[in-house]
Amino acid sequence: MSHDNGKLELYAVCGFGLGLYWFYKGFRTYREYRVVEDTPEIPIRSIPMGLVRVHGRATGQNSLISPLTRKPCFYYRVEIQEWKSDGQRGHSWHHYRTDTDSVFFYLEDGTGRVRVDPSLAEFDLPKSGEREVRGSGGPGFTPLAPSAPTGEPSDQELLAYIGRAGSIPFAGFFQKMLSKAQSSDDPRKEQMRQLLAEALKHPVNSPLFAEQILKLGDLSQSLQGASQEHEAERAFVRQHFDLVAQRLAKGSQLASGRFRLVEYCLQAGQEYDITGTCIENPHPQDEHDRNLITKGQNEPTFLICGGKQQQVDASLRKRAAWQIFGGAGLAVACLGFLLVRFGLF
Repeated sequence: MSHDNGKLELYAVCGFGLGLYWFYKGFRTYREYRVVEDTPEIPIRSIPMGLVRVHGRATGQNSLISPLTRKPCFYYRVEIQEWKSDGQRGHSWHHYRTDTDSVFFYLEDGTGRVRVDPSLAEFDLPKSGEREVRGSGGPGFTPLAPSAPTGEPSDQELLAYIGRAGSIPFAGFFQKMLSKAQSSDDPRKEQMRQLLAEALKHPVNSPLFAEQILKLGDLSQSLQGASQEHEAERAFVRQHFDLVAQRLAKGSQLASGRFRLVEYCLQAGQEYDITGTCIENPHPQDEHDRNLITKGQNEPTFLICGGKQQQVDASLRKRAAWQIFGGAGLAVACLGFLLVRFGLF
């Protein structure tokens, strides 16, 4: 068996597994489509507790600045791809990193407004921007997202942003571990745990991350004059600062290579269709802010889409059909190739 034949068989096995995955995911998408289609759209003023579907305009006082287009938004996702060699087959785009961030926002429709927690939602959003950049690496830390939009970032700023993207998986893993940790009876330890978990919900280059780290620093300073019993807390804070400093130092290098960035964001002032579970808002701002839409425990469907109801339904139906039939076709083709290759058919 030649080296190339071995590669073909490996690709066939991977393709078979990928086909099965897409086939299974297609049925999940189809179930989601049925749930969304069967849930009638209602005015925000009339939403009950439980699964709801609403349509309105995204608003809110706290917003993010999207990294690629610098638009005010409440959620963004940047898919970073790297142009890499495939050996003798030439070059192609390969996934490098995915950077996401979100904040709470409100959805308004003229009858009222409801708060939305987008952190656990699935998104079907139009592409807001795309760029290609090239870099040779080296030091050059450049702040990417200012407090207000000032036009699109330069290539150097984007290369610095890609260089810092390596800290995102680390931060996400650490944040999940902190969120799963049990609450401490010591109020200082619990306060530190909550500050760390909140900070690591955001990229290390974001203003919201810096804000939480500053609060953590203030807490650390307040412990300097504390008794010996708080030495463990001080050590914990110092250790975390060392970890963050290492990741920031690593991310201060400009990325080297050719990259493509594709951005999707939930923009302030735009209209969206949301299907999710309405619960009581644990932190209401006033008497008109008592509901919150999030991912439910019994019904996991939580979808935020750009466009009208008919467009959303058609998009989900098309995606489900593509995943089911495309996944099945890929799995059957790869399985047939393997059976023929090994003389079993």
